[in-house]
Amino acid sequence: MFGISNLTPTKGVNMIKVYGSLQASAITATSWRSWVRPKNASMVYMLCVGGGAGGGGGFTAATGTAKGGGGGGGSGAFARLLIPARMLPKQLFLLPGNGGIGGSGSGVIGVVGGRSVITDRINTLATAADTVLVSGAAAAAGGVAGTAAGAQAGGAAETIATNALSIYSGMGIWTAIAGQAGSAAGALGANGTAVTFGGAGIPISGGTGGGSSSAANAVGNGGALTGAGFVPTIAGGVGAAGGPGGAGNAGLDLTDPWLGTGGTGGGSSATAGVGGAGGNGAAGCGGGGGGAGVTGAAGGAGGAGLILIAWW
Repeated sequence: MFGISNLTPTKGVNMIKVYGSLQASAITATSWRSWVRPKNASMVYMLCVGGGAGGGGGFTAATGTAKGGGGGGGSGAFARLLIPARMLPKQLFLLPGNGGIGGSGSGVIGVVGGRSVITDRINTLATAADTVLVSGAAAAAGGVAGTAAGAQAGGAAETIATNALSIYSGMGIWTAIAGQAGSAAGALGANGTAVTFGGAGIPISGGTGGGSSSAANAVGNGGALTGAGFVPTIAGGVGAAGGPGGAGNAGLDLTDPWLGTGGTGGGSSATAGVGGAGGNGAAGCGGGGGGAGVTGAAGGAGGAGLILIAWW
């Protein structure tokens, strides 16, 4: 659900945070929010995080046949701007990117994420002259759908923004970082590929690929999310039983979602039943790929993007 929250001021710093929602098809700009620059603000910090993409659905095929899991969805990118308040228009318009839903269990690709954007007017085709900040140049891509070949690719990350996308970037301190790609599904009968948290230099991640099954009925687990720092390792779904992947932020005890993980891939099922569903990603993160099975599983949803504005 699209939402906006006012965070508790800390030593004179005020913040708002706006989330996107989930999107079942190509992203459309339907929900804008506005922010009016306070008269007493001297500096403004902005952060745009793009929405994560959904994981690919696992392949459906009979016992004794090859079937591959879906790839993990890519994560959103980060863009930041620190700018004197007087350099900004009096009113800004915010459109946080949506997260893409996972592909269905019949081997459907995950839905792309959506870029997060701040503009000086409501314009779904905003030009550089209208854009204050945008999370990236191209939205995160969904994980590739499972097939009989195995090792389906993870979705590409949201690509890095450039200063040419916004004229306002030249009036402040601007930085941008690309997202993290989702990982590939397992080769036939093998585990999905792991993703390492923090590997892209941002505190979110792509989703991991689902497990695949071979014609000899060997099964694979979903790919794991390898933890780092405060983030623990999150296992993928267990094969054979068609175990579901872990949701983003599993095991984390955080008061605010400044760290986020992608969903992990579901385990495969070779001889009966449904593969494991991919886990949903946390904010800005990719969804896990669905596990292959006699009935392939759906991929996890990508986490909604967000916009944060702080001023003092």
